[in-house]
Amino acid sequence: MVDMAVNYSGNLGGAKVGAFVSYFDSETEAAAVGAVAAADVSGHGLGAQVSMNGFKIGARYVNIEDIGGAGNDRTTWRIGADYGMGPWSVGATYMVAQQDFTGASDDETTYWSVGANYKVGPGIAFYGGIVNYDYDDSTNALASEGDNMYGILGSKISF
Repeated sequence: MVDMAVNYSGNLGGAKVGAFVSYFDSETEAAAVGAVAAADVSGHGLGAQVSMNGFKIGARYVNIEDIGGAGNDRTTWRIGADYGMGPWSVGATYMVAQQDFTGASDDETTYWSVGANYKVGPGIAFYGGIVNYDYDDSTNALASEGDNMYGILGSKISF
């Protein structure tokens, strides 16, 4: 397997900037003489993040090709943003993951979340949020599709 990436982190004017590009490729050999080798898989990704004055926005794209050796590809993209001021921070994320099946329909999952965090003092924080995901399975029975929403409340203590 070959896995390569280039990462940049620095300042551009008054903003902090980060970016990456990655690539991987695998060549799988059979585990035993006469056995069938697992599929070779390759993929690439890229992403970036910019932060300034308490705002942060980032995005990422990943593509994985030939999953399972049948020409099945998976593409995922995500975008998120947050804002922090003093002890408070709030943020939101949206993501789409699509699985392409050769000779069949595609599956797609969409995900979004919103949340907040409050730092009470050194080592103590409270957080909460709402998460939703919707899975559309176009290949199998409708019973394998789902739409879920749930809330999260918690605290973090570290010392």
